[in-house]
Amino acid sequence: MADLKFTIPEAKQIVKDLHSWFAEKGFYFHGRRNSAINQGVDQLIKKYIIFIEREKDPDNTIRFIYTIRGIISNEPVNYNGVEIMKELYMETTIGLHTKKISAVDMNIVKTVNITDILNNFVLRLNLNRSRYPALSSVNSSRS
Repeated sequence: MADLKFTIPEAKQIVKDLHSWFAEKGFYFHGRRNSAINQGVDQLIKKYIIFIEREKDPDNTIRFIYTIRGIISNEPVNYNGVEIMKELYMETTIGLHTKKISAVDMNIVKTVNITDILNNFVLRLNLNRSRYPALSSVNSSRS
């Protein structure tokens, strides 16, 4: 989070906001090997990317809106003689309030390749990747 220029309180807030999502998607250590946390369409997702937008309420409270993109596939396609990429993904939004959003700066969106961060963490510490459901089975293949 420091590379994205978030303050320590902001980084803590982001982790707190996303804690249940991280747990649900298998980003935390799990005691049983190859546990099947990810079910349904989630098991098709190879990589997650989190887009973070800052929202400032009228009372100067800072909140965050998260758009989480789960990449299912990414493949080259020939379109009118030009090679382009065709990407299949699903998105989830966390933190979008039903009340009127006062000041969301849509020009500043910070991106976190969360699957890559977890993968690098597990590799560098030589941990057992089967203990992290977000990295197991289909989710572990790169796109």
